[in-house]
Amino acid sequence: NVFNLSGEYGYGWCAPSTPPCAGATSIAFPVKKGEQLRFVLNAMASDHCFDTPNGLTTVALSNWSFTPEVLPTVLNVDATFASSTQVIAIHGDDFEPTSQVLLDGVPEPIVSQTADTLLIQPGVDAPGWRDVTVTNSAGSTTAVDAIERWPSLSAKIQHVSTVYHMPFTLRFAGGGNWWLAVSASALASPLPLGPGIGYGLLLAPSHALAVVRSGVIPSTTVWGVSYLEWPYDAALSGVAIPLQGFMQHSTGALSFTNLVLPIAP
Repeated sequence: NVFNLSGEYGYGWCAPSTPPCAGATSIAFPVKKGEQLRFVLNAMASDHCFDTPNGLTTVALSNWSFTPEVLPTVLNVDATFASSTQVIAIHGDDFEPTSQVLLDGVPEPIVSQTADTLLIQPGVDAPGWRDVTVTNSAGSTTAVDAIERWPSLSAKIQHVSTVYHMPFTLRFAGGGNWWLAVSASALASPLPLGPGIGYGLLLAPSHALAVVRSGVIPSTTVWGVSYLEWPYDAALSGVAIPLQGFMQHSTGALSFTNLVLPIAP
């Protein structure tokens, strides 16, 4: 690419009474990594600049330098499907000792780093997708939806005529089977799946689980959509329904997500 900086200029002013003199200036402009740059430099004097008493103007251009400042590049993130407290590797270029990593704008401590790899270990977090932003001295680069923190379950209960209608979506990466279950009772907080994993089983294990829907998410997509319907009953107004999503990824890994959904009048 050729960057035309016509009209972009800088100047350094010095007092004509004390020749030789010097001034300095700088300009900045964005380029993409790998692009070739060609510079044509011109020096000129304005009509109000002159050297008395002979009326001549002398202009010199010297000590020119080019200092590139390259934005970081995020090539890939491993693992894109991340459990809580898991170490996540961000691979790219032009990382610096002062680089920061942010998930959805929130800084995360870096546990180890090189010029092309940053390791972070986020704490317990809710399910969902996260943007990964890496900074260096030149600026920042963001990879959108680069990490999924546990699978996500979203749902909404709608009163439609004589029935309740509940569309829901299960979203996770990698493809696999899914099941949606309900139970007569839920735990006060999710039962951890293991050390440091704070988002696990919500339905009380002592009660029977009722699988109400199931399906398959192809590896080429990241969500499964379905719905439930049941007869309207005014006595259910305000009752909270605990929903539990189970996902078995194509890799064989089993994961959980959950949601407590109150029934609106």
